Amino acid sequence: MPRATLTFLNHASFMVRTDAALLVADPWLEGPVLDGAWSLVDGATSTASLIDTLNSAGVPIYIWCSRAQPDHFSLPFLRRFRSEFRGIATFLYRPGRDMRIGDELRRLRLPLAECADGVTVALGGDLRLTALANGDGDTACLIGCGGRSI
Repeated sequence: MPRATLTFLNHASFMVRTDAALLVADPWLEGPVLDGAWSLVDGATSTASLIDTLNSAGVPIYIWCSRAQPDHFSLPFLRRFRSEFRGIATFLYRPGRDMRIGDELRRLRLPLAECADGVTVALGGDLRLTALANGDGDTACLIGCGGRSI
């Protein structure tokens, strides 16, 4: 059975890594958002550290963006990622009423893939992601690997 590791990064952000792919969800890792109304759980994470990890991963990278709010879709992270990441990455999102995610990823010229509601997407090996509509604009995802799901 393939082995997957789950690492909590901060707030809603986590990483799932297998021998075939690495998935990061909602990377907001530094600074307050919403005019200082929201802060991170702790200050132990950094964009630089995550990008270093992704640069040395040696597998395809996928970054899941669940919603176009700054605590899930961090523009400072995206800008830094674009300038410092040296591997192969694909940004994943579910298109819906709020088109800001796709529009911003295209504006930054980042590789993206739309994940249709309820359709399972193979990422690498048996790592899979299924985007699920959750209300008007929110999206949840089901991640599967090695016969287990989160």
